[in-house]
Amino acid sequence: SVILIKGRDSPFTVYPNPSDGKSFQYYFSDPSAEDRRIIVQDFSGKQVYSALMSPDKDGKETLHFNEQLKAGVYTVFSIGKLVPT
Repeated sequence: SVILIKGRDSPFTVYPNPSDGKSFQYYFSDPSAEDRRIIVQDFSGKQVYSALMSPDKDGKETLHFNEQLKAGVYTVFSIGKLVPT
């Protein structure tokens, strides 16, 4: 299974956790949150996914990975108020 870890003070929740490695949903505690970059790193710190996401009016968004993640532990970061690169 794919276990997702986030920082203690992160403004969002990820589910399901563990994930099937194909996708997960996140929910921001502040529904007025602006676009945010979501970054997923594997246990070694290698970035395996990055995308600019726009939560809906309820603060929810579904993230679909380009490739299924291998079983393991991943860290999810959220960086706000960024423009696409």
